[in-house]
Amino acid sequence: MSSHSSSPSESDRKSIKSLLKQLARDFQSLSYRQLQHEAQLKERDAHFSKLEEELKVVKEKDEYIKKIKRSSEASNSRLSDSYGEESLRMNDYYQPQPRRVRRERKETQRRLG
Repeated sequence: MSSHSSSPSESDRKSIKSLLKQLARDFQSLSYRQLQHEAQLKERDAHFSKLEEELKVVKEKDEYIKKIKRSSEASNSRLSDSYGEESLRMNDYYQPQPRRVRRERKETQRRLG
């Protein structure tokens, strides 16, 4: 009889088992990396959403400040128009104090006695 059989030998079984173990480890590693990547994407999306909200708030503040400036400028122009062309302004009529002039002393002759 021939010793040739159709069943795998012991060494073949060991190599198949080690290949299956390696395949399982690789699959686990791949799954872990995929989970990490998905977590990073979620974190980036959350960060991006937060930045969008902050940008929205900053834009709203900027628009509010511009609105206040426009209304302030408009009220200032109305106020100056109500006085007319010859409005009284402090700086228009400010005159600095004249400089003090030093008087020279008259030298008197002293009598010696």
